[in-house]
Amino acid sequence: NFLFSCFYTSATHTDHVVMVCRTAVLTFINILITVAGPSEWKRGIDLLTRLVIVPDLRSESDPECNLAVQKKNRQKTRLVMDVGNAFGALTVTANSKFLRSLRSSDLQYAALLLPARALTESAARIHSVKSNGVS
Repeated sequence: NFLFSCFYTSATHTDHVVMVCRTAVLTFINILITVAGPSEWKRGIDLLTRLVIVPDLRSESDPECNLAVQKKNRQKTRLVMDVGNAFGALTVTANSKFLRSLRSSDLQYAALLLPARALTESAARIHSVKSNGVS
């Protein structure tokens, strides 16, 4: 699902700008409000101070500008992808389902797919305990 997408404007680690659109920042903050513990809040706010926040934009590659018909999460994900496309940047996401749907629609986006992660420290601990065979 949609969590947080960053746009990398350079392939090198020493010279890059990490941009994120307003919609992604608001979604990230809502997730922090809902499920973050104290250390997650600190890391989340620290992350936000290192980002360049850009306005939400629509890419010209979007043949259908009527987003009212689309589901809310799909609408957000599409908007995030469009911002990356408008800046000619690589979008980093864990939303493999959405990337497959873009590919099947013949829409062109530059994206790096990362594995999905637990939203909270407690969820990560629970997953770790279950994967070690302890219930």
